[in-house]
Amino acid sequence: RLKPEGVSNAADAMAAIEKFVFEEEMVTLPQLVEILKNNCEGNQVLQMKVFNAVGCNYRQMDVF
Repeated sequence: RLKPEGVSNAADAMAAIEKFVFEEEMVTLPQLVEILKNNCEGNQVLQMKVFNAVGCNYRQMDVF
């Protein structure tokens, strides 16, 4: 069953990918995949930039 918050979370994720991979070119898509596989270990600066860009309240999230 599709939940409304799931759709908005997916949209936020796609917006973050578009911004940081394609527009600002901060990371490549393969680099982003590796960062996510490692749960942002060692990449907390990028993690905070993504959270701030998409308006996430990271204190309510368990993982990136």
